[in-house]
Amino acid sequence: MIPGRYVGVDIDADCVAAANRMIDHFKLRDKAPTIIQSGAFGIETLAGKRRFDMIWIFQVFIHLTDEHVRNAMKAASEMLAAKGVAYVTAFVDNRLDTITVRGKWRHYALLHAPLSYYQARASEVGLKLEAVGPMDQEGWVPAANALQLTMMRMGKA
Repeated sequence: MIPGRYVGVDIDADCVAAANRMIDHFKLRDKAPTIIQSGAFGIETLAGKRRFDMIWIFQVFIHLTDEHVRNAMKAASEMLAAKGVAYVTAFVDNRLDTITVRGKWRHYALLHAPLSYYQARASEVGLKLEAVGPMDQEGWVPAANALQLTMMRMGKA
């Protein structure tokens, strides 16, 4: 791990604090990670200053409204390097026409959408998105009775 090349962004102050505790617990401070609390995907701090070879958005899109998905896609497009790749997980349900609230986890909504919805949002900001596959096929084992996440990959179109 090359020091100074890792950035974490979360909207929730408790999650940012937990990330900092984990960095200390695993003795990773010498890797100089940057942890940002932001309701705008870190764009106010990072845009125009850094380009990323890889962006990982894991279990975030499942809680985002249409407006927030659009903002997250825009942020990813602005911060992704020319040949960079972003990996995103979401509840993909191709039986739906658009993004749909289907429940709640803590105080966050659980949203589902068809793959075409995410592809359209990515295309609007110059990204191409494709499904990689269900997360259980990628080695991630969900909790019993958990909804199935789909891994998607995005890059510059």
